[in-house]
Amino acid sequence: MRKKTIVVSLSLLLLFLSIFAVFGQSKEQYPNKPITIIIPWAPGGLKPVLFEVIKPLLSKELGVPVITVNKTGGGGAVGWKELQVAKPDGYTIGAASNSIFGATFSTKGDVDYRNFKPIVSLTSDSAAITVNVDSPWETFKEFYDYAKANPKKVRVGNSGAGGIWHIATMIFNKQTGIELLPVPFTGGGPAVTALMGNHIEATSVTPGDMTAALPTGKLRILALASSRRNPYYPDVPTVKESIGIDVVVNNWSGVIVHKDAPDECVRVLAKAFEKITKDPTYIEFFEKNRIAQDFMNNEQFSTSYKSDAESMMSVLESLD
Repeated sequence: MRKKTIVVSLSLLLLFLSIFAVFGQSKEQYPNKPITIIIPWAPGGLKPVLFEVIKPLLSKELGVPVITVNKTGGGGAVGWKELQVAKPDGYTIGAASNSIFGATFSTKGDVDYRNFKPIVSLTSDSAAITVNVDSPWETFKEFYDYAKANPKKVRVGNSGAGGIWHIATMIFNKQTGIELLPVPFTGGGPAVTALMGNHIEATSVTPGDMTAALPTGKLRILALASSRRNPYYPDVPTVKESIGIDVVVNNWSGVIVHKDAPDECVRVLAKAFEKITKDPTYIEFFEKNRIAQDFMNNEQFSTSYKSDAESMMSVLESLD
């Protein structure tokens, strides 16, 4: 009888331990609750729309709800500050661009790119100098000549103070000798809206930010700050082709997380994002908006993030 009792007790103990092990494993498995993506730009621009496309695809891939929250201001600094103080458990991640280096510089380290881990980069694009179709400038050379003769008379909208397209205008000024007046908005979308309403003379944002506006025929891209022409806009010259001065300003869009987030979270997220890039809905978005995929996996993006930081911070210090 006693032997039978011991056997039953051992069986119950083993059952309890197995249940505990399964429960403990499921509790630690990542992810097992909703993930929030902080979008540091106002709705309407290319990047916020991209992450709205990503949201259901990522949710399906990870098996948990995915929530997007727009936290705008400071050229992205407001959103990145929120990510910086979020719990580093991998359940709050952020959309990012290389404007994060500008935010580090403009906030004097209150927001710091070193406080984040890169996950993946999704795409990159160049600054497009764009005007209203009713403007007097048909070419970038005409625009350049007018701006040179009229310092600070040409207002150029960008996606936020300290952001990459704000910096792009400063780089234009330094490298070309003209004095464009940068006007920050809360995202590329609002800047384009202001241009269409003739509240500013030009914008320095990506062609993707103007996807909805360009078909209206109300805007004209004068030049791209790129090393080569965009295959989707083959008739638009580069700045170098237009005025003989080589000005190149590119902007990536990627995903980051708090620097103290577990490496396993980064691995899982990076793998999920890479799978998403092969989804027909995702591919259709890029084709419809006439932008090229420029995906970098975690290893590639980590290397690029570091090198971009070094070069961008050097440029910013030279402009200060």
